[in-house]
Amino acid sequence: MTHGSASTGTPDDAAPLTDPIGLVLTAIGAGASAGALAITVGVAVLRALQGATVRTGSDSASFLVLTTSVMAGLVVAAATTLFVTRRIDDLWRRSVAAAIAVFCAFLLSGVSAPIDLTVGRPGLVGFAVVLLVTCVLLTRRALAIARR
Repeated sequence: MTHGSASTGTPDDAAPLTDPIGLVLTAIGAGASAGALAITVGVAVLRALQGATVRTGSDSASFLVLTTSVMAGLVVAAATTLFVTRRIDDLWRRSVAAAIAVFCAFLLSGVSAPIDLTVGRPGLVGFAVVLLVTCVLLTRRALAIARR
């Protein structure tokens, strides 16, 4: 294994991470909150559509909205985690962190069901705002750790 020179800009030139565990943990949190945010927004859109339309025998639009939001949540959680941990060279470790973030996004988005049942759409919007703030703060923290 050869090391690149300082002028080539290869990944070998980068200084080693001072806190790789902190980077991975904050990246998992950022990815999980981003994925849960996508799913929660999808549930809020679903509830808005259900409230605005007359019930028909077909629920295919509701199914499509919910399925799309869950799939988008999967992709957003994994992509956010992979993006934030890009400083880690080992793709396997980054992928495991992304998989954990996807699982945690499902757990976090599960909170939206009781919020929807008790508070309704305003509660979903409030939960989405909390997830957005959490995602932004954790992403900023993870990027700061990666720069050190």
